[in-house]
Parts: sequence; structure tokens; C-alpha cells
Amino acid sequence: MGLIKAAVGAAGGVMADQWKEFFYCESMPKEVLVTKGVKRTNGRSSNTRGSDNIITSGSGIAVADGQCIMIVEQGRVVELCAEPGEEVIDAAGAAIVPGFVDIHIHGFAGRDCMDGEESVRHMSREMKKTGVAAFVPTTMSAGVEATRAALAGIARVCDAQEKEGARVLG
Repeated sequence: MGLIKAAVGAAGGVMADQWKEFFYCESMPKEVLVTKGVKRTNGRSSNTRGSDNIITSGSGIAVADGQCIMIVEQGRVVELCAEPGEEVIDAAGAAIVPGFVDIHIHGFAGRDCMDGEESVRHMSREMKKTGVAAFVPTTMSAGVEATRAALAGIARVCDAQEKEGARVLG
């Protein structure tokens, strides 16, 4: 009887490894910028006692259209993925956190929002490298025409976002 229990236990352990936890995020309304992912397990998951905030090696990650994940190792962003799909992550020594949203920024990486479309696009590409997932370009006090020109450039970026950049929110 003990031998049968051991064999069944071993088979159950092997099978449990096939059903790891899975992290996903429900679809978000346009007004929501950041939300926490949700851990989903089922009765067969091998990590039923894990923390909701910890992603283990082999965890599944789902990225929906219009969403992204960020992988951080020892305080450095090592990967930012905004491509929809499902992926199994090797999370050994890493943490996954939501992207940062900067809600008030005049300039970055030597560029200024007041300088128009190309400057905002440059800011978008450079900010993504630092872990910023989205930002709100902010104008400075200036004349009416300069402000209108800056806002027109920002609007063009909003209408045609940088594929390899942080999302411009308006």
C-alpha cells in the first residue's frame, strides 16, 4: 500500500508542475492607466500557497492589447513588453511591477515638450528605457502661438504613438 501511495504522490507532483499559476489583467477602461495584475490558480496548480505578488519561474503572463508588463532585476528595468499574447516567464531573481506613469513632465533627455512633435517622440523613446510606461507632456508658460504649436505636436504623437516608446497620454 505504501508503494502505491508513493507512486501516486510522485505522479501527482509531476502533473502539478504542468499547471503553474497564471497572471493576467482584466481589460481596462480608457480612463485607467495602471492596475495590478491578478494571480489565477486552479486546483492543479503546483503553487497554491504562493503570494499574489510573487511570480515564480514557470508562471504564465498574459499581456492584453493595449497593456504592457515590465520586468525589473535589482532595481533596473530589464524588459518591457507591450506585445499582446501569453508567455511563460523565467522569473528567477526578477520581479515584475507595473510601469510608471509620469503625470507632469516638461522635458526629458535634453528635449522639451514645447519643441514639438519630434521632441515628444524622442522623450517617449528615452523614457521607456527608464521604466516609464506612459506620460503626460506638460507645456510651460509661453505665448499663445507657441503653446498651440506645442499642443498640436503632442496631439500628433497621441494620434500615432511611438511603437518603441512610452505611451503619450495627452
